[in-house]
Amino acid sequence: MPRQILFVDDEPMLLSGLKRSLHAMRQEWEMTFVSGGQEALQAMAEHPYDIIVTDMQMPVMNGAQLLEEVKNKYPQCLRFVLSGQANRDTILKTVNPAHQFLSKPCDSAELKRRLTRALAIRNLLQNEELRELVSKLESLPTLPTLYADLIHELDKDEPSVARIGQLVSEDMALTAKILQLVNVSNGGFLSQDGQAVALVHREDEALGQSQITATRPPGAGGVSGQGAVVTMTFEAKATGQTPLTITRGGARDPGLQAITVNGAQAAVTVQ
Repeated sequence: MPRQILFVDDEPMLLSGLKRSLHAMRQEWEMTFVSGGQEALQAMAEHPYDIIVTDMQMPVMNGAQLLEEVKNKYPQCLRFVLSGQANRDTILKTVNPAHQFLSKPCDSAELKRRLTRALAIRNLLQNEELRELVSKLESLPTLPTLYADLIHELDKDEPSVARIGQLVSEDMALTAKILQLVNVSNGGFLSQDGQAVALVHREDEALGQSQITATRPPGAGGVSGQGAVVTMTFEAKATGQTPLTITRGGARDPGLQAITVNGAQAAVTVQ
């Protein structure tokens, strides 16, 4: 379902410019353009809107008065100011009910980016009470591009699993929340002849990486064949998909010569 956005400005030329610059978004956004505060309130009484974008200086009802009305009557609606006034600090102090401020002239790409991020935050707030509470805040946090991209991909009719995995892998903290390594044990391959195997496991939570070393006693000789060197046990922390990759693997023969180990990546899905 397209998102509903209401634009308010008493300058017909500016409204026409907005229509042209945002024409490409018509498949994702259903946009309404009105020339004053009273018309805006009438439109909102007839139809729910996700975002309102208003000018500051308008006759009869200015942008500050309009957004105060919207805040009280429609707190779930996100509120933007699009103003040509130069003193940004003064505007922000005057318009407490505004979530974000944009200066005229505003680049169409920047406007699309700001609106897309705001809608992405709104999508994350599925609980109506929580959404209304956040909408009453006097400032709205900016959502990182990664999360906006992730929400955009998930909203597609046929989201790409590969693309989602790539986006999640770019945020180590998000990856760690989906899958967490909780135990490392001997896989049996290195101890097939009865020799003890020493395991050392180091965790780097900041990078979302684990370093595991499995060592046979000095002078124990080598082993051959196939088998598991170590067994790793993971705990699922949330649903989703996360990459699991051997980034740097290595081994040495009895003469301590390096043996090439090829790494591989797998996609792990938690349901």
